[in-house]
Amino acid sequence: MSNVLPINNAQRRKELLRQAEQCVCTDRNLTYGDAEDNFTSIAKYWSVYLGGKITAVDVGSLMILFKLARIQNNPTHQDSWVDLIGYGACAAGIVLKPVVSPSLTPPPAPPSGLLYTPNSTGTWGHGAGLNHDKHGVGHCDPHPPKND
Repeated sequence: MSNVLPINNAQRRKELLRQAEQCVCTDRNLTYGDAEDNFTSIAKYWSVYLGGKITAVDVGSLMILFKLARIQNNPTHQDSWVDLIGYGACAAGIVLKPVVSPSLTPPPAPPSGLLYTPNSTGTWGHGAGLNHDKHGVGHCDPHPPKND
């Protein structure tokens, strides 16, 4: 990692973000694995050691505080700032995971051997050749309707 930064403020910020991205998405990811998995593992160890529940997001937050303590001692050490940005990105990436809308998730697989089609409620309904009785149990119709 280069310690030479551009003079222009915007370019300097962009270079620090690029360095953090390199660490988080390539270097550290290859060395330690996915941040969420790594932070979850760290959280388990810390939870046992501290005797309380620590989450993966807590690990990111605590590592940011760790870096802030180092920055307080030496604010010109570029690597501490890059790491702080990286820990922030990792923690945010964990806590801000996209929520999958139920309408976007495929319905569970239908029972085997029967003809089912997904319906608008996200469950499986009867398809051609399958009729449901009053209890919702599907029965095969030996003479399914023809599609004309």
